[in-house]
Amino acid sequence: MVGCTELQPVGTKPFLHIGDLKILDLTYLENDGAVFSSFSGMRWFLVAVTAVMILACTYWLFRNRKHSKFLTLCLTLIIAGGNRKSD
Repeated sequence: MVGCTELQPVGTKPFLHIGDLKILDLTYLENDGAVFSSFSGMRWFLVAVTAVMILACTYWLFRNRKHSKFLTLCLTLIIAGGNRKSD
């Protein structure tokens, strides 16, 4: 969280420079979509898709929970990841 508070006001901050050689700069960017900003600005679409997938996994989990412990574990982890709320 230090990076957010330090970088957000300035945008880019020099990090690793040797003389005039700029090796690494830190830049603050916000991603309001999915991976690589795909579906940017379509937050409610992403929320709806996540909700449908959680419901489908929950249904499948309760319907087929006696078949495979590994499948039960996988679906539980998918549901837990889908319920994660980011900042």
